Amino acid sequence: MKILVAPLDWGLGHATRTSCLVGRLLKDGHEVILAGSGKSLDMLSGDYPQLDMLELKSFSPWFFRRLPQWLAITIQVPKFIYYYICEKRKTQKIADRLGIDMIVSDNRYGVRADGCRNIMVTHQLSPIAARWAPEWFNGMLAKMLSRWLNRFDEIWVPDIKPFPDGLAGRLADPRYVRTKVVTVGLLSRLNPGCEVTGKETQASKEVDRLAIISGPEPQRSVMERRVKSMFDQKGGNNVILDGKHHTNPAVVSALVENAKEIYCRSGYSTIMDLVKMGRTAYLTPTRGQAEQEYLCERMAELGFKSWEEK
Repeated sequence: MKILVAPLDWGLGHATRTSCLVGRLLKDGHEVILAGSGKSLDMLSGDYPQLDMLELKSFSPWFFRRLPQWLAITIQVPKFIYYYICEKRKTQKIADRLGIDMIVSDNRYGVRADGCRNIMVTHQLSPIAARWAPEWFNGMLAKMLSRWLNRFDEIWVPDIKPFPDGLAGRLADPRYVRTKVVTVGLLSRLNPGCEVTGKETQASKEVDRLAIISGPEPQRSVMERRVKSMFDQKGGNNVILDGKHHTNPAVVSALVENAKEIYCRSGYSTIMDLVKMGRTAYLTPTRGQAEQEYLCERMAELGFKSWEEK
């Protein structure tokens, strides 16, 4: 089967879990073609240099230091609709030209085509607009989102258990979704016990603190500056993965496995990586991002701790 796989270029979380999914598809004997843009496509090309890559730009909103995420996205709704129309038209052309049998879209609602089996990969079936939002408002948002989700043939939820017992909790509530929902397990490119060769072998075993910087700008850079300041004060052997460059999965696995302390955002893909590696961490949500605030509180039940950015 010829499969087109396209992750959202919104930080590297969508690309890292897509990398795991691509590995599964290749193992099953499928022909995979990657489509995307920016750092997400760069990371996937580093993991799978043998695969064909197509440029397919995705909606990538800009966030602001003091503006809540829900408001920033609301302001950019016209931009989202423009990208949705463009990627839908371009995806159809790609599918027709290459004879695509199945499309796997990670949170890209316009990446689907007639004549193909269309799969959406997402853990957000009932997103939280804002922590202050009343339940009826979040329900209205989930109902609106379901209209987009129901246009796909199947929804793959990356989680250990179906709603309500998985990591995603209420975010994966399929109350308005008519499309078939399948729980596909954790999607992580990391693996415990990875062998690291060369000069990085010893370095990965002597880490006091590891920081995993992720997410869209400008909050990614804000976190990086604060982590560097904290690490300078604490001293020791500290490592920062800045999310700007491709990093070998084996090296990242070794760092996560051996670091005495880990600091990171409470992004869903990062949490899947940590759970896969059997590690907890100090989590901090991106300010104004209700999903991460909710996940940070939910992960406290699994032994994760909060880390306040100051």
